Amino acid sequence: MTTTPTDSHEKARAFSTGFTKIMNSFDAATRQGLANDKLLLKMIELLPPNSLLSVPDNLTTSNDKIEMTAGTIALRLHDKQGDIVGAVFYTPNSKAKPVVIDPTGYGAIVMGSTDKANEVIAFDDLIYAIDAYECIADDSKTIIVSPYKNNQHLKKRVQHWSSGSLVTVPMTLDDKGLLDLLAGIKAQALVTDAHIVTKLQAGESYNAIKDDNELIQLADTAYYPEWRKDKAPQLNAPMVDGDGRFELYHDGLFFVRYNLDDPANITYNLSRLFVHRLRLSLRLGTLAAVHGGGYYNGMMMMVYCINGQCHYHYCKVMPVNIVEN
Repeated sequence: MTTTPTDSHEKARAFSTGFTKIMNSFDAATRQGLANDKLLLKMIELLPPNSLLSVPDNLTTSNDKIEMTAGTIALRLHDKQGDIVGAVFYTPNSKAKPVVIDPTGYGAIVMGSTDKANEVIAFDDLIYAIDAYECIADDSKTIIVSPYKNNQHLKKRVQHWSSGSLVTVPMTLDDKGLLDLLAGIKAQALVTDAHIVTKLQAGESYNAIKDDNELIQLADTAYYPEWRKDKAPQLNAPMVDGDGRFELYHDGLFFVRYNLDDPANITYNLSRLFVHRLRLSLRLGTLAAVHGGGYYNGMMMMVYCINGQCHYHYCKVMPVNIVEN
């Protein structure tokens, strides 16, 4: 399928081209310029030459905002194609948050090759990412980390990178919130009892950790669709049909289409109220009763309740006018 470039794509490409020229004009940082900052010293030792750049001046972004980058150490941010889409600027030995310039929201600090055949391991903490990179040291693995320690940015980054490569997100058993946040994305969660860096530093290999722990395919997990502003839970597992799915909520049965070109396949595209409102007047002890039904897109749905639990069945029918009970 051929995708026609949009204005946003063209603007992103123009920014990347101009920003790359600016970043490439800076000199490589020296150890002396890192002012004994432990994190920066570790990065200059592990990362390829010229990864850290010395920035002498403040930068002005495309929206004329002046970023206070003078005297900072910069790391380029890349997308899945390997293009520079932004940078993160660290002030040595400062507790202030680094300055981040990344119009895409999914740029990542990349450790290793951007070869699409590589497994991509995604972190949201730079220190953990560096420690993992040091332990794994495998040419078939690429580690990416967000400049933001923020789950929403982690999600956007995983969505972007997972459209071209296998992405693994390490997490522990108590990271239920993170698991829910990433549910539905075309990636996998590696769930361990202790933090993966702890295991790696104890001498376990990455492959052994994967073999001995749970791998969850996030695309197969239940999740709260993003199109619902109220974040209401679904009353049943969704039923997939063609390029859409039927989703049952407290206020009705909806047929929802998702944009299949989106990396995570969860971007809302179209919803139709299929049953205006389920009449949930049955008491919990009721054996079964029909609550409502309707016709949409060649499908006939029937909603019913068994012992207080909502269910639905469907069958394909010839096109008729919409009928709702």
